[in-house]
Amino acid sequence: CVSHAPRTRLYYALDRWCLPRYDHVITVAPSLETAVRELGVPAARCSLLLNAVDELVFVRRAAAAHSPLRAKHGVGAGRLVIGALGRISPEKGFDALIESFAALAGAGHDLELWIAGAGPSRGDLEARIGRLALRERITLLGHVEDTVGLHQ
Repeated sequence: CVSHAPRTRLYYALDRWCLPRYDHVITVAPSLETAVRELGVPAARCSLLLNAVDELVFVRRAAAAHSPLRAKHGVGAGRLVIGALGRISPEKGFDALIESFAALAGAGHDLELWIAGAGPSRGDLEARIGRLALRERITLLGHVEDTVGLHQ
């Protein structure tokens, strides 16, 4: 669920009124496609285009162990780095990712987690990371302009 500002109800009402009147609606997730169809948008005027990563742009160009970001953050070649990118807000599930990471690290796996993005839940994630004593293994990178470089 998206966080609700005072105007959110108005925006949602406008969406519910406008969507069935558009020539065509493109959704980025099956749940959104279902919601749009329930608002009366016919299948012929609704397309699902899943969020995706362009595999031609995000292709690994060097061995992961030689990444410039690994060197910048002092991460050795033997450690697995898990990366995540997105808006730092509750609906993205970064809290669950951190809990899962904690379980794997607690089981002895040599891992590091980098989360790139900005948003209203950053403080909550920082507190969770602190409670789990994982500040040395989880890095909140903030906004990252070069997402291709991050992938590398």
